[in-house]
Amino acid sequence: MAMDSIRIKAFSYYVPEGRITNDQVVEPFLEVNKDHLSSEDIEYISYSCKRKFEFLGVQTRSIGINGDNAVGMAVKVCEDAMAKANVTPQEIDCLIFAAVSNPFFEPSFATVIAKEIGIETGDFFDIGDTCNGFMKGIEIAGIYLSTGKYRNVLVVASEHPYEVGESIQNTARIDVVEDIDKKFSTFFAGSGAGAFLLSKEGDGPEIKHYFQYRETENWDISLYMLPGITLPKTRYEKILNGIWADPYSLSALIIQNMPGFLLKSFEENDIDKDKIDLFFTHQLGDNITFATLDKLGVERSKAPIHTFKEFGNLAAANLPVSIGMANDAGLLEKGKNVVLMSSACGLTFACMYITW
Repeated sequence: MAMDSIRIKAFSYYVPEGRITNDQVVEPFLEVNKDHLSSEDIEYISYSCKRKFEFLGVQTRSIGINGDNAVGMAVKVCEDAMAKANVTPQEIDCLIFAAVSNPFFEPSFATVIAKEIGIETGDFFDIGDTCNGFMKGIEIAGIYLSTGKYRNVLVVASEHPYEVGESIQNTARIDVVEDIDKKFSTFFAGSGAGAFLLSKEGDGPEIKHYFQYRETENWDISLYMLPGITLPKTRYEKILNGIWADPYSLSALIIQNMPGFLLKSFEENDIDKDKIDLFFTHQLGDNITFATLDKLGVERSKAPIHTFKEFGNLAAANLPVSIGMANDAGLLEKGKNVVLMSSACGLTFACMYITW
């Protein structure tokens, strides 16, 4: 999909200073299960997790401290983006929020943010598209801007999974040691926020294309659901309560299929892969990131920002945080061709082509 000269008027990101280690993530999980699993099983889980952490390259995860929370981080990046663009709250026509760890069922998180940053009336709503949510929000914003319905749209993601930690912890029980892999995705979540202020006005970076691929066959490959709900029929004999994933199938599908999706998208839109200067990826581990780049035929040096080792899985906030870090490092020079790419449960792939 061509984006009709949508401009990034300003952007902002925030990652809290707090960090929790691999051991600190696993310890509460072991505590939940120590009374009904054997000491040998608990020891195995601890050892197995450590080895997997080493393989994936994660050491810490970002976590809010000193009052950081999902609302506060979202407000921080929105206000910073508006200040950079010299735009007042009254000039924001629409605010779109996307996050996996959204703590609000009612009202929309976007309504709360709008109130906090001084927007009294307008269009504000949440979207749910898991880790692709930020790019999907940009696509929706682009449609509004292209039709002339709105002039300025804020797209924001704010992930603070530890605020909903109690609900996650309540789903941490496993009955047999082999089920640990199905809960392993809970050990990677990190906190952070990012915002793009989009418009058709000005001369900021131009979003030229958005591509996506969606299929339903693998809808059940990773689930984050309310405990106790009734699921449709799945391919799996047993789905564990709350948070569940088939990590091996998920990573294999990303590595196998995402490069082909990207290459096809580039070819159909006359984008020369070799002229792309920078790639930014939603990160679930160095093995997935590097394997995808290798199959794509892209030098690893073209993807210089790696957030997973220190911050963990930032979900929908991953890409705006990466862009902010790249900007701080002086990598986003005018004229650079940039690609954002992500994968998400569903199974979906998304890609965005930007000229800086």
